[in-house]
Amino acid sequence: MALITNKADIWDVDDYVTEEVRVPEWDRNGNEASVLVRTLSGAQRDKFESSIAGDGNKPNLKNFRARYVVQVVVDESGNRVFTDNDAERLGNKSAKAIDRIYTAAQKLNKMSADDVKELVEDFDETPDESSTTA
Repeated sequence: MALITNKADIWDVDDYVTEEVRVPEWDRNGNEASVLVRTLSGAQRDKFESSIAGDGNKPNLKNFRARYVVQVVVDESGNRVFTDNDAERLGNKSAKAIDRIYTAAQKLNKMSADDVKELVEDFDETPDESSTTA
């Protein structure tokens, strides 16, 4: 094991992992379809997780899987294929296809169902009766 003793060693490491995910729902003209899914950066994951907070009163789970998928699908150079604005349109595609990519990305990014549950569980609690708002 190599001990890292300076930040330059960390900056120089390409620590992203990319995985090809077969999406048979998107096959065209007899050609098999697949997409590349990449791990998120720490900042990307935090941004996505904070988007779940919504208005602060309830979690924003609208189009949750499509919003996640647009973050992780990349081209062969590692650039995102979709923008955040593409999530709504992607959400209109097959749920089976989106879930196939979402599940692969979830595993690749170590984002378990328990992680998602933890993000939204605070919204399930009823406010304390003694709390006040100004």
